[in-house]
Amino acid sequence: MKKYNGVTFDFSGKVAVITGGSSGIFQGVAKGYGEAGAKVAIVDVNMKGAEETKKAIVDKGGTAKVYKCDVSNVSMIVDTVAQIIKDFGKIDVLVNGAGVLYRAKSEEYPEDKWDLVLNVQAKGTFFMCREVGRHMLERGEGGKIINTSSMLAWSGGYIVPSYAAAKAAITQFTKSLCNEWSPHGINVNAIAPGYILTDITRPIHDDPNRNRSILERLPVGRWGDPDDLVGPFLFLGSGAADYIHGTILPVDGGWLAR
Repeated sequence: MKKYNGVTFDFSGKVAVITGGSSGIFQGVAKGYGEAGAKVAIVDVNMKGAEETKKAIVDKGGTAKVYKCDVSNVSMIVDTVAQIIKDFGKIDVLVNGAGVLYRAKSEEYPEDKWDLVLNVQAKGTFFMCREVGRHMLERGEGGKIINTSSMLAWSGGYIVPSYAAAKAAITQFTKSLCNEWSPHGINVNAIAPGYILTDITRPIHDDPNRNRSILERLPVGRWGDPDDLVGPFLFLGSGAADYIHGTILPVDGGWLAR
């Protein structure tokens, strides 16, 4: 049973699917669900990192399995979700964290990188929702789906047009799925992380000018750590969030308030 600031999350008997769980934020989220008692399905293309996440969960007495899946490939999503259901019998929680980012000036942005980012982020997230959502509807016991939005759902960002477009898409179809599935007890929400220090954001963090401008705006005065996201992802996957539907929850250190 995992406690965060005195709050206990107990996912015993639950099955949680985490995409992108090989590193960064979603490695932490996968570990968090494992420590909270869930059986965790780690879905990723990075098998080395995914196995490290699995080991961390198992070493603490949890249960986890790794599934290799490129979420830009819908047939792989279909097969992977079917295998997870076969292995665990059900899916209670889906966390869509798989993502890529490519930075380039818009006047020079390559078509293949645009397609890559949109296919992994927007297409992959939607079709994971479709497959798991279908299972939850057929099972008839509800469930929790948590997508990953971004601060770029509110702003356009800089030299990341495909990422901004993908996160805007995720934000809107999160609401669409809420409208369709909430009557069936399926909560579809998203978390919008702020500036969290990971391998993806390190180039910005290590740029003195960009880093200074970010810190000057952040009321909390620091970058986020991946562990800062674990509690919010557990919360939205728990019974405490049963009446939260179609919400995009910023976890941003106050960025949007400034």
